[in-house]
Amino acid sequence: MSLYEEWKKLSENQTSSSFKNFWDTYCKTEIRIYSEILNDPQKIHQGKFSELAAHWEAKPIYFMGFLDGVSSSVTQEFDLDSITEDSDITIEIELEKLYLNMLGAKAKHLYGLSQWEILFTEEQRHELLKKHRMSGVFIKDKNPGRNEPCSCGSGKKYKKCCGMAITESDEDSGAVSVEPNEGSGAVSAELNEDSVAVSAELNEDSGAVSAELNEDSVAVSAELNEDCVAVSTESAENSAADSAELDRNSSVASTE
Repeated sequence: MSLYEEWKKLSENQTSSSFKNFWDTYCKTEIRIYSEILNDPQKIHQGKFSELAAHWEAKPIYFMGFLDGVSSSVTQEFDLDSITEDSDITIEIELEKLYLNMLGAKAKHLYGLSQWEILFTEEQRHELLKKHRMSGVFIKDKNPGRNEPCSCGSGKKYKKCCGMAITESDEDSGAVSVEPNEGSGAVSAELNEDSVAVSAELNEDSGAVSAELNEDSVAVSAELNEDCVAVSTESAENSAADSAELDRNSSVASTE
């Protein structure tokens, strides 16, 4: 079994009663190593695995855990499965990537180290935090399942790692809270646009119906007027004819 496999087995098989002691010991190892690295971040640390572990007073299994965690923050990632105690190790840190990965892992004991205040100004740290929050909003939708790999990159199951021992910091809570608000705004805007479109369509339909009714009313009114005029004319003609006939009848009767 490789050192990396041993590390994964150890980290993933902690119980609720043993995890705290394991995590405390591992965190102290991380803090000790990172503190020295950040004191001189330009320095490239090279040597045999066993030599570097001894230098930082780390148990080989915990130093393997450190390499697992830092692998995504160095200029050249490690081939973790092939590492032995005789392997040559080169650690060359990329500072910005390391800080972002510490934020992503919610490792407050690491991104809160005092050395960062010297390496990055307050404004730079604020910009990196914003960058982390944006990546959290658009990439990380939810926490992994209990038995899925932890998102911090430790190689452990979520329930055995961040899901068990770490509470989200205020900064991360703020980052997560952005997502619902932004999503709600998009939904609200979409609903408003749909409402306006529906309203406009209804207004157009109402206007068309109203115009059609008006035209029909005018046509009906004109037709009624024509009918009324025709009836009136016909009545007048009939009245005149009747009157003329009465006059003739009266004249005949008078002559007789």
